[in-house]
Amino acid sequence: MNWLLLASAYFLLLRAHGFWMQLFVALAALCYLYYRKTDGKALLLFAFLCAVSLIPSNIRNESRQGIVIERKANYAIADFDGMKVLVNGEVFPKDVIERIDDFSAVQSLSNFHLFDFQAYCAARGIEKALYDDDYVVVENHDSLQKAVYQRIQAMDEEKRTVLNRIFYQQQTDDLSYLIVSGGLHFSSINRFLLHLFSSFWCCGLLASAVLMLFGFSFGFHFSIQRLLIHNILRLNVSLTSKECLGAEMLCLMFLHPYCVFDSAFLFPFALRFFSSFNVSKMPKMLFSSLLIGWLQCYLSNQCNLTELFLHKFYRNINTIAFLTGLFVLIMPILDFLLLPIQWLFDLTQYLPSFVLSGHPALILSLMFFVSFAQLLEKLQRRSCLICLASLCLIPLQAYFVPYSEVVFINVGQGDCILIRAPFNQANILIDIPSAYNKSLAEEVVVPYLKSIGVFHLDALILTHEDSDHSGGKEDLMKLMPVKEVIEQPQEIQIDPLHLLSLNALETEDENESSLVYYTEIGGLNYLFLADVPQSVEEAIVQEYEMKLDVVKIAHHGSNTSTSPYFIQNTRPQLALISAGADNRYGHPHQETLDTLTNYQVKTMITYESGAISIKSFLNFNFIVSSLKEFGIIVAE
Repeated sequence: MNWLLLASAYFLLLRAHGFWMQLFVALAALCYLYYRKTDGKALLLFAFLCAVSLIPSNIRNESRQGIVIERKANYAIADFDGMKVLVNGEVFPKDVIERIDDFSAVQSLSNFHLFDFQAYCAARGIEKALYDDDYVVVENHDSLQKAVYQRIQAMDEEKRTVLNRIFYQQQTDDLSYLIVSGGLHFSSINRFLLHLFSSFWCCGLLASAVLMLFGFSFGFHFSIQRLLIHNILRLNVSLTSKECLGAEMLCLMFLHPYCVFDSAFLFPFALRFFSSFNVSKMPKMLFSSLLIGWLQCYLSNQCNLTELFLHKFYRNINTIAFLTGLFVLIMPILDFLLLPIQWLFDLTQYLPSFVLSGHPALILSLMFFVSFAQLLEKLQRRSCLICLASLCLIPLQAYFVPYSEVVFINVGQGDCILIRAPFNQANILIDIPSAYNKSLAEEVVVPYLKSIGVFHLDALILTHEDSDHSGGKEDLMKLMPVKEVIEQPQEIQIDPLHLLSLNALETEDENESSLVYYTEIGGLNYLFLADVPQSVEEAIVQEYEMKLDVVKIAHHGSNTSTSPYFIQNTRPQLALISAGADNRYGHPHQETLDTLTNYQVKTMITYESGAISIKSFLNFNFIVSSLKEFGIIVAE
């Protein structure tokens, strides 16, 4: 049975988005397997896996008590009679909790290329959450994992900080985190254990026993489960390395279908998968560095070249740190060993950094993998240079984008709109908000801009001084060059973009004096209304008599704006509302939504659709959202 071929087909099935795409991939894979004259058992097995994956799960449970089944670094997962629920707080496996309030929805800001915690949870079957005040622990269960955690937290701050970083990935950055979350240091430990017990006939079982102990102490993370399955399959000497790899992938994907999106699966299996076809026997360091570099850009939108070519050094540091932490836990008298570990962690912060930022575009990904496949067959300088060039071009990809784009970045309860001209000729940002518990500029806006190759702004328009529009200005200015900050009404001409200012009111009311801008891109007429009230909207209509295609609804959909008179006279095709889920203002108000519905205006809200992008190329305009919505808009 060709286990690796089955595993590859199942991987593609799980990576497909949506039921119909998964069904298409399943049928295509079955046809291909039949064409390859795969044996009947393999076809039946794949058909069974497809059926399991395509059957929808509609578990809805109102149980009040649940059992904690898994502990992560910052949260736990509980089972409420078949429904998985995210639990915030220090609870541990087998603890029984009782909810005292309704379940909450798992919420996060969905944006292109950025980590989406809500999607991360949904892929794992987690759609509900309980926060600290929503539940009580009714039964504590003593366990080794809880004892280890409490012992670490009881130590003094300096030791606790180092051990939390070693065992729970707290304060771990960039590549170091990806190596730890990918479990590559566990792979090194497993190889060491297999070598240590090599003189015993049951060396795999002995190594697995040690890994089991790690699991009971720190949780059975995906990396440990992967290595346990690997050691068990190694006992079957009839399996080749490729068959063992394929069977291992199938087992893990069947147990944890979400793993196909996880670095703990992608990093080790990508390295092993391509290594199994490495006919050219190219240098292992070059091979792994190129592959890890692309995966880094794909998963985290950046690649530090220094860390990339020293990834083995980082892997060894994390391996040594883990083993040292174990010795300290077993024999506290050895706590002085944590000092050199901290020095090693600090040393990595002072190494010179050469960071490539950006999310690889499809064409660059194709360039990389075609050349990489050629490298696997024969070590050629040209293929190696193309692989390196495709990585180095990632930060420059904005200069090759032939279309204009207007992006409504999902920042929750606030406005943030990016206007891009083709080939990176001009970049204008309208508003940059702040949030009470995080820096939106640092955590959302700038990472998104860098992921698409935007490293400077030609203009930053601040429509007014409310924090949900301009509160993130200082943070943004520290992180990204801005040529001009516009806070007063003025016409903006940055070729090829041309924006007209339509509101010149100067009043004490911030909303009334908000800057309003109009522009035409790709044949579409856009109007960005900031927070202006109905009176200003109607004054603009009376003065300019415009017809609109796209309007950014004023004041996040409040009933103080978006009058029927305004909508009737501008007749927009698309209305976009930037608002946070369950915001305390109740935006958007139902009156506003009813007005838009009555005039048959298509409405999109950022908390429902995520970030929304309108791309224009040769007057062909299409809409795509970060939550996979798609549409076409025709200029009238």
